[in-house]
Amino acid sequence: MIELVKSKVVFDEVEHSYPLDDKQLRGITAIIHEYICPDKYSAVPKRILNNACDRGHDIHSQVQMIVDGFGMAEPAPEVTALFDWATENKVFFAKSEYLVSDNDTFASCIDIVDDNGNLYDIKTWSQNDEEYLSWQLSIYAYLFELQNSRSAGKLYGVWLRDGKCKVFEVKRIENDTIKDLLHCAKNGLPFQNPFKAILTQDFFQDDKLIRLSEIE
Repeated sequence: MIELVKSKVVFDEVEHSYPLDDKQLRGITAIIHEYICPDKYSAVPKRILNNACDRGHDIHSQVQMIVDGFGMAEPAPEVTALFDWATENKVFFAKSEYLVSDNDTFASCIDIVDDNGNLYDIKTWSQNDEEYLSWQLSIYAYLFELQNSRSAGKLYGVWLRDGKCKVFEVKRIENDTIKDLLHCAKNGLPFQNPFKAILTQDFFQDDKLIRLSEIE
């Protein structure tokens, strides 16, 4: 059984905030939307976005209940499919909504950590967005390692929608880039994303991390 260090940060689910003593820490999702993909939901009507958020929250809650050992009488078909996948692949989900933090500025909850230290993030989007997941899970991995003094395992996206489950490995962005992003976010500085949109497909399909500076 993996042993995970418990953070001093407390997640306030009602306010969706991360208080630590007398200060409020920042969540990772807001950082990604501000610095990496600020226009991600700009074209989505608010009503549709709210409905999607409610559905996503319900799916996450079902997964958390089952991982934490409470079980459910009738989970959504895609949630059942996720645990069927875990059983088939002999994967043991050790912890759900595992909070990681640098205990200074940033905190967030990892959807699932398995017994090998692999990290999973659940999405219920209509389409996968591996670029977004790569940034999100790479930041989680960095914070996970700070908190636990051990390496994170592999990073996985979990797509749950329409009764189906797809689990796929996500490429990790190097720590130097992640630290640069968090430094900029902490100090209100502009961040130069090293991966241009035209290179996104190459980044996720090639074994090399292609930087615009290298091409120039």
